[in-house]
Amino acid sequence: MVAAVGLVHLRTLWRALDSPSWPQVTGSVLHAGVLRGCGRQRNSYEPDIGYLYSVNGFEYRSQRVEFGRGYCGSEAGARDMAKAYVPGTAVTVYVDPADPARAVLLAGKTDWLMYVSALLTLLAALAILILPWRAWRGQLKVSW
Repeated sequence: MVAAVGLVHLRTLWRALDSPSWPQVTGSVLHAGVLRGCGRQRNSYEPDIGYLYSVNGFEYRSQRVEFGRGYCGSEAGARDMAKAYVPGTAVTVYVDPADPARAVLLAGKTDWLMYVSALLTLLAALAILILPWRAWRGQLKVSW
């Protein structure tokens, strides 16, 4: 389970770091507001931003502003972020060329949790590979 979460975070981090190179299209903000319900006690606030964009004649809707968890904090902070996206205005949308339904507004941006999780996943994978190898070579003494 932990490995699966780590791999998902690693993939998300990879997409976040790759997204600045994705094709850009112009989209339109549909709505921008604030939602309550994120954080440990579910009493923090996050921006709720929806936008519409088109790729090759197909219309898509998304709410992904950045990869990862995004902002989760005070109501004032969430409102400040939402104010940057006025409904009806144009926005630059970065579209994943492998899946046009996957898009993001803030390309290359993710939260620190993705970096920590990716690092822990890589360290765990390294340990899983190195320990059996050292035991096989007789360099690891195990006593019960």
